[in-house]
Amino acid sequence: MMFAYYLRQDIGYFLMSTAFLIVYLVMMFSIVMQRKSVVEVYERGIRFKKDTLPWQEIESVSSAGELLLRDQRKVHLPKSVVSFDQLISDLRARL
Repeated sequence: MMFAYYLRQDIGYFLMSTAFLIVYLVMMFSIVMQRKSVVEVYERGIRFKKDTLPWQEIESVSSAGELLLRDQRKVHLPKSVVSFDQLISDLRARL
């Protein structure tokens, strides 16, 4: 689109190329931010974002993805995680 603007010198092509560039940048930003929502299940516990939670520290798991910890802190798992229902059932089985 930018190439078409340089050839034809029409402001419409410039505006369209700018709009597509903004959409592309927002999409790339959201993909990078979504990668941070990975839940890793290990033998000794789980890791989500900056939290590393051993199994002994987790008191209960709700069906909405809320983990209640022994120190009364709550950790919310997003529903956007792949196989969210499977993850919740696996967490409940380990407790």
